[in-house]
Amino acid sequence: MTRKTYEIDSKIFNVIANVIMTGKKEIRLLDEKNQPYQKICGFIETDHTIFHPQGGGQPADRGFIGDAEILHVSLEKTAESQHILHYYDFEKFTNIEKYQPGDRVELRIDPEFRFQCARYHSAGHLLADIVEKAFPVVAVKGNHFPNQASVTFVFSDADDSFFNSLKQDAKIRENTIKDLQEKFDVKVKQAIPVSISESDQIRKISISDRVMPCGGTHVENTARLFGTSIFEITPEKKPPGFKIKYSCA
Repeated sequence: MTRKTYEIDSKIFNVIANVIMTGKKEIRLLDEKNQPYQKICGFIETDHTIFHPQGGGQPADRGFIGDAEILHVSLEKTAESQHILHYYDFEKFTNIEKYQPGDRVELRIDPEFRFQCARYHSAGHLLADIVEKAFPVVAVKGNHFPNQASVTFVFSDADDSFFNSLKQDAKIRENTIKDLQEKFDVKVKQAIPVSISESDQIRKISISDRVMPCGGTHVENTARLFGTSIFEITPEKKPPGFKIKYSCA
């Protein structure tokens, strides 16, 4: 089982860890145009990691193990345990295959990309809190990937009047975005702490008075979300709801 050092302190950018296992596996990657393709990659598992794996709406961290650039990081579960595997191009980086269980290796992540992902993830949580308080909706999905971030909401009651208004009136959509942006900016100015807690082995993130289970990385307070822009709201039919897109400058 891989210990998740990134959950304890998201500002650790390099660390020494012990190798548990290495191998090769075919995985799905995305090319420069975000098109999927299959590739056989080498992988390495360590006893603990600072790499956030892809999941929970957040992309995997970028970085290196030894001299090998990490292409993808995934959390893979078995009946007995869970493992975080770091994938690399074994044809390009041949030295890493020589590592044996117990060998010590250096893990390094990209600090700027980590901070960017943390901002997007925290912004998604704050946006969900604001929208749920403004409308009878529940946040059901978050995509916190840079340059494609969004939160999807569904209505929690049978009143579809606001949904129909959003669908039919561009001015209402425009005013809704403006109102949500103003509420968001107020929260940013308040520099509300983002706190992490754990109960019953479930990690939780608290922003304002919204507490949600989450395994992602986050900023320390909402002041770090300055420059976040809410720029689109799109009605969705099934189930009735809407998607809000945002970006973090």
